[in-house]
Amino acid sequence: MAVVLAFCAIRAASTIAAVLEVSVLVVAALGATTMWFHDCFEARLSVIMAVVATTGGTLLDIIVGMPGSGDAVLPPAHVLLLVLGAGTLLALLPEGLGVRLHLGG
Repeated sequence: MAVVLAFCAIRAASTIAAVLEVSVLVVAALGATTMWFHDCFEARLSVIMAVVATTGGTLLDIIVGMPGSGDAVLPPAHVLLLVLGAGTLLALLPEGLGVRLHLGG
């Protein structure tokens, strides 16, 4: 996902979009690194926030488009970001439910 985010940041339509993509890239990379070493709640939360921001931004870009852009198209990078975002959330959901069930019972 980090490679796709870096690719999108390079090809961003505006400076503000590039800054947002880079900031989400940093949060996602730090969250993934923290999750690799510690697997704590804060790491999962940062990864989920990065995925939600990326997926939400991608959906807005597909539906509304960027300012100054022409026709709304669906590039392969957007499809890949949506698939990776959904896959990440689906991978984290059972783990979160399992932790909650384990602590409750």
